[in-house]
Amino acid sequence: GAQLGIASSDIEGFTEVLAKFIATSPEVDVNSVAEAFGRISNLTGTKDFEALASAVAQVGVNSAATDAQIIKTTQEIARATSSTTLAADEIIGLAAAFASLGVAPEASRGIFNQFFVQLDKGAAGLNDSFKVASQIIGTTEEAAKSLYKTDTGEFFQQFITGLSSVDD
Repeated sequence: GAQLGIASSDIEGFTEVLAKFIATSPEVDVNSVAEAFGRISNLTGTKDFEALASAVAQVGVNSAATDAQIIKTTQEIARATSSTTLAADEIIGLAAAFASLGVAPEASRGIFNQFFVQLDKGAAGLNDSFKVASQIIGTTEEAAKSLYKTDTGEFFQQFITGLSSVDD
């Protein structure tokens, strides 16, 4: 646990969650899950390992991806979104969607990295990404920037919803 950045006060709870998760997800091994949950925790700032494991298990049941695929893709997307306000459960949901579509974990990271780098540049006034994004989500540039900075998950959801109504 210490090697994974887990506080000594959280080791017992972390170990208990790992044992429960491994018992319900036989295709993953304890070392891989421990390392992955430790990394995801560090990248997202979550210390609620029970919620983390529950989210992976929930989307694993309701998607076409395995728990192992979801965990690996979550790690990769979390690396690309660490500068955003996306919560761990939002990242896990995105990971399950990408893994279900058969997108490789590293490619998923690349997609999100490019997307958020462009938005970060737009927020700094270095490109017109928020001009385009605001048109897609149907708001002003300033409102889009504010939403992105305060609730990246909601921004992303509105962006994806808005894309469905954009002409070719």
